[in-house]
Amino acid sequence: MITDQPITDLVTRARNGDQRAWDDLVERYAPLVWTVCRRYQLRSADAEDVHQTVWLQLVSQLDKIRDPGALPGWLATSTGYDRQWAAQHGDHTPVISALVSLFEYHKAMLAFNTGLTTHHPYESRPWTWLVLSRPVSFFWCPDSGAHPVCSGGKAQEVLALGTPAIWWTSVVTLLVCLGWWLTRRDWRAGAVLLGVVAGWLPWFAFSGRTQFSFYAVAFVPFLVLSITLCLGLVLGPVHASAQRRAVGAAVAGAYVLAVLLNFAYLYPVLAAKVIPYSQWLARMWYHGWI
Repeated sequence: MITDQPITDLVTRARNGDQRAWDDLVERYAPLVWTVCRRYQLRSADAEDVHQTVWLQLVSQLDKIRDPGALPGWLATSTGYDRQWAAQHGDHTPVISALVSLFEYHKAMLAFNTGLTTHHPYESRPWTWLVLSRPVSFFWCPDSGAHPVCSGGKAQEVLALGTPAIWWTSVVTLLVCLGWWLTRRDWRAGAVLLGVVAGWLPWFAFSGRTQFSFYAVAFVPFLVLSITLCLGLVLGPVHASAQRRAVGAAVAGAYVLAVLLNFAYLYPVLAAKVIPYSQWLARMWYHGWI
């Protein structure tokens, strides 16, 4: 239900985490966003993408809005980065100019993303991602000092670390899938390998660029699928003996349990839990995790 509260109050409340205020903002100005999309004659799917992007941008920029009363103007603006590139270069052709601007915007993104070479302490190369040699630490609270949470020999961290029982196992299962596809031409193994290749190998062509291990999130589902396929082999075919299937189920179940226990053990350093420094250090299995 749309309220009649001033926009300044709604923005201030939403900035402070008031979900109802945020919902009121979306409900009040969603029609404006749709109007702008229709003005540019976007297809339904494109309009949906724009609509979602606008609200995602807004929620990430709420703290930076100096004049909440200007929010409607921000939502309706047409001055986004490179949005008027074609017009600024003398091309005012309807539709075509918008596509030219979009093309130039993507060129700028490509140039930035292939030319970024600034050193970062948590950067890593793609051939190290599967073994989790250098995960990114997004937050660290030292074990000493004046910080009230971490004083007294405690530590707190958000480490972008995958579950080793999954990642390290996937190195083996990917090799199994490769042999499976080469010898049997099984489309399932081939599809998994294709997903990994598409999400992982392109990064090798830009090894000089600053890269991080979390880029691997694009092909993580295919790593899990490779493990799933191999667990199916462990279970055995449907016509196998009951004993064979029972043994396979026990092995597969033990592995899944190991994954859950591994995740539970590492959870404190994934979710910024305050733990004794000694416990934090015990979870740093490799020097590259520190």
